[in-house]
Amino acid sequence: MAGMAALGAQAQSGATPKFEVASVKAVKECGAPEVVAQEKGKKLVRKGGVRALTPGRLNVCTTLKELINSSYVTYADDPARRPRAIEGGPAWLDSDLFEIDAKANGAPGQGTMSGPMMRALLAERFQLKTRIETREIPAYALTVAKSGLKAPRTKEGSCTVVDWTKHPPPPAEGEKPYCDESGIRGEADGVQWDLTGTGMTEFAERLGGLIFDRPVIDRTGVTGMFDFHLEFGYDIPSGKLRRPPAALPDDPDGPTMFTALEKLGLKLEPVKQRGEFLVIDRVEKPSEN
Repeated sequence: MAGMAALGAQAQSGATPKFEVASVKAVKECGAPEVVAQEKGKKLVRKGGVRALTPGRLNVCTTLKELINSSYVTYADDPARRPRAIEGGPAWLDSDLFEIDAKANGAPGQGTMSGPMMRALLAERFQLKTRIETREIPAYALTVAKSGLKAPRTKEGSCTVVDWTKHPPPPAEGEKPYCDESGIRGEADGVQWDLTGTGMTEFAERLGGLIFDRPVIDRTGVTGMFDFHLEFGYDIPSGKLRRPPAALPDDPDGPTMFTALEKLGLKLEPVKQRGEFLVIDRVEKPSEN
């Protein structure tokens, strides 16, 4: 994701940055649910997430599992070494909801608050202790098909480069779309996925994080930005847009991601790579404020 390489530089020199004050409360719900997708009459809802974010102030309501994923994976200090998965911990990590309202000195940005500052808060209030395990895992290599690359290059000046760590508002009507912007639409017969002004490395990362249960590595050797449009079938019983990590034949719900990539002159090849996993050794429910 654009701008993540600069997150570590936001930390205060030598010391772990921490929130000045923070309120942590167990709640039964996080306000009105937000409909994020709809499949054949079934609504998929998200009940939490970031509710307010300004420099120096963070208000979030979600599960502890999501907080751990955000602070250790999405906002890892080194994006190149983000854990592939989170393992261990009690069942309530995925079910219990917590609202956190935190204030920091100065005006640190989203990367600092959601990354190192949140990790420090989780260690203090939830007694969270973790470790990293490294082992060989299956992955996919994204390569150019023999037929040649067909994905269109982004026209110069057709999108606006932004710093995604600053949570920019949507472009106004009539303005150019943001570069590295992703949009997914769930239709009755499948999914349409559009990415504007995205590099191959970022595209591979999105494939691994959104579609497959394994990482996708960019081995195309292609530089520059592209506009991607993909149409594929989907199976989302858990609410996540993921296809099984296998080359399945086309089904009634639409083509697989493999077929969609072939239309862009790209293919996925099974490979092995070293992967890091975040293992939870200890965690406790916080005391009420």
